[in-house]
This record gives sequence, structure tokens and C-alpha cells, in this order.
Amino acid sequence: MELILNEDIFFVYKDGCFIAWDYVKHKQHRLSFSSVRAILDCDFRRDNPNIENELFNANILIEKSTPSNCNQWSWDILARIFHLGTVKDKRDDVISPTERAREYVEYCNSINEEMGRDFFNTERGDTLTSIHDIEGLPDIGPLQALLENRRTNRSFSQEELSFSYIMKILDETFRYREHDHTEYARRGLYTPTKRRSSPSGGSLQSCEAYLISKNVSSIESGVYHFRSHTSSLGLMSKLRQEFSFGTLCSGQKFADGLSAFIVITCRFEKLMWKYKHSHAYRVALLDAGHLSQTIHLLATALNIRTWVTGAFYDDEVRKLLSISIDSTEYPILIVGLGTGDLNPIDAYLNDY
Repeated sequence: MELILNEDIFFVYKDGCFIAWDYVKHKQHRLSFSSVRAILDCDFRRDNPNIENELFNANILIEKSTPSNCNQWSWDILARIFHLGTVKDKRDDVISPTERAREYVEYCNSINEEMGRDFFNTERGDTLTSIHDIEGLPDIGPLQALLENRRTNRSFSQEELSFSYIMKILDETFRYREHDHTEYARRGLYTPTKRRSSPSGGSLQSCEAYLISKNVSSIESGVYHFRSHTSSLGLMSKLRQEFSFGTLCSGQKFADGLSAFIVITCRFEKLMWKYKHSHAYRVALLDAGHLSQTIHLLATALNIRTWVTGAFYDDEVRKLLSISIDSTEYPILIVGLGTGDLNPIDAYLNDY
């Protein structure tokens, strides 16, 4: 058996110790100096088979035939470390939804005194003027009401949502639109890219949209992909009877009252094709954020309650969307859509 160093490991020297950090499995191992020397010399036995066993058991050495998804990135290693190193692993829920909700509130209460004094009254520079002193402010019409009414909701009633409303949200957010090719042609330029109603880095539109329908009229419960170039849905799979939005989202069980999810993923190879620096990873997050805000405003206009989260089990969502382990596409953000009273408090805290 030929052993090689695991490419999903980086090494840190901290507090007088050498640490091997497996950022995919989210584990850290303290190494002896003998093991460090063996790694540097690529001599893993060092006349001592125990060193080889130590490194193998810590997953620092792996069999040469063991597949690694490192090569799929063909991009900057810092972006890879950041993304895979922050993936949320699934855990077994051993407490009730009410206990989990209460624990979260108690945690928030415990850190209140640590809040910085200027977190919500930050001031920089000299005062110029206040909006309250300005006359003739422009009227932005219905958009003003949308901005005022957009709230995060955590109390949902599981009522059926209109399929036409859901499709309107998906289409206006994710449909590809043409650039002004006349202006491009006038300057002798050409672009193969498309645009959306939200801005995107390099107009590459790195994000994809998936609808997880649980209670939407005219369509069955299932996982759908929105095809931005044709404004249509493709059924990928049907939902299991026991499917739970809350379990998928790290045990946030109030989410089970939602009627649908829109999962925003990023196809990193669309960014890698143009941008070769890890700085571009920020663009993926910005793209998802822009699209999320458009979803929220559209849903608010249609009187649909929304909830957004980045707290979900990455591998479980990936599998649900039928995204293979060797793909460069990863889930980034989830927006929940539903009905119910406008209430930002976890429904399981009603008796708190």
C-alpha cells in the first residue's frame, strides 16, 4: 500500500505545537516533532513504523488510490480551504425543538453585555446633515412599502402557496436577460454572458436556483431546478414523506411550517473560468446575497412570508439537489417561503 500526504490538510504552528488541520473532516491533530520531520522529509517510517501508523490513523497519510476532490477546484487553494472548512456537518438532534429554541435565546442573553457600545450608533467623521432636515425627498412609491414591510419570519402556517406566485419570484430573480448588444457592437465588443435583475460579478451569473416544493399548488412535492435560459422548472426528484425543512436546517424545526425553499447554489467553475484569485470567492457570496434580497422583495410584494438561513447541513442539501461530490457546485444560501402571522420569533418559543 503506497501512502501519500492528504491534500486536504494544512499545518499550523500554535502554542508550541504543530497542528495538522483536516479542514474537510473538521478535525485537528497535534503532531510529535518526529512526525513533523517525517512529513518534511517525505520519509514516513523514519525507522519507526509507529510514525507511519500515527499519520495514517490521523488521516494525514492516505492510500494513493483514495480519491480527493482537491483537483476539481483548479483555483486558488485559499478559496477551497475557506469553503470546505466552513461546511456544516450533520449531527443527531438530541434535544427537542423547544429546548433548542430556548438554548439559543439563553445564549443570546448571555452575550448581551459583551456587545460593543457603538454597534448600533456608529459615527464616523463630522456631522454634515440629517435626512430629517432635507425637504423634497423623492417619492419611491411602492418600493418604500416593500422596504418597510420586508421582515424575517419564524412562524409559519403550512398553507398552500400559489404556483404562479412562486414562478413569478423565480423568473424575475433568476431569468437571464440580454445585454444591450447594440452598445457592445458599436464598440466592436462581444460578450457571451447574460444578465439578471440583480448584479453579478463579471456578469457570470455563478448561482443556480432550486425549488424544494412541499406545499405549492399545481405541482407535486419535490426538488426542481429552475432553468434560467428557458424560464422553466425541471423535476429532479420527489420528496420523501418524512422530509423535514427543519432537520435539513440544523434542527431549526419552526422551518417545518414553510411551504417551499429556494436553494441558491454557486457553480464555482463559472468564476474559476475568468477569475483565478481567491478574492473572487467573495463574489460568489455577493451574488447569492443580491439574489436573496430580490427574492425577499418580490415575496413581500406578493404577501409571502420569508426566512433566510445559511445554517444547513451542506452534504445533506447537496445530496437532495443531486449534486455529486466531485462537482464544483455547492449550496450557499436558502430562502424559505410560507404563510402565517408576521412574527420574527421562533414558533417554539410561544410558551417561553
